[in-house]
Amino acid sequence: MRIAVICFVAWDIAHELLQDKPSMTRLGVSIVSDIFQAVAATYIGWIAGTAIAMVFVDGIIITFIAVSGASFFAGMGMSIFDSQFHVTKKALELAKTIDISKVIDSFVDFSNRINKNYILSHRSAYTYFSY
Repeated sequence: MRIAVICFVAWDIAHELLQDKPSMTRLGVSIVSDIFQAVAATYIGWIAGTAIAMVFVDGIIITFIAVSGASFFAGMGMSIFDSQFHVTKKALELAKTIDISKVIDSFVDFSNRINKNYILSHRSAYTYFSY
């Protein structure tokens, strides 16, 4: 599963860098979506494959094949479900609205609470200013 997660992250980063306007929000949502699908497919396949192997077959090789096959089909099913119902796109739109409204509002609230004074740090060099 680690190899799959590394491949998903590398693929998502490469895909995002090839976009006309790269977005960290879109990158984060796509990485979370892919990792969730990989982890869920692995565990669904493990449970279903083990159950199939316990009921119908005997032997470690057949169990491995059953778990691998069930994981593959669970992953394909989740990918088809995502492409039909656009779950990742809906999550991206939600993340964009949260990213725009909530982050700015929370920063404004935070700045009002600290009396409009900011301290920025960059490699142990502190800058103090107010507006």
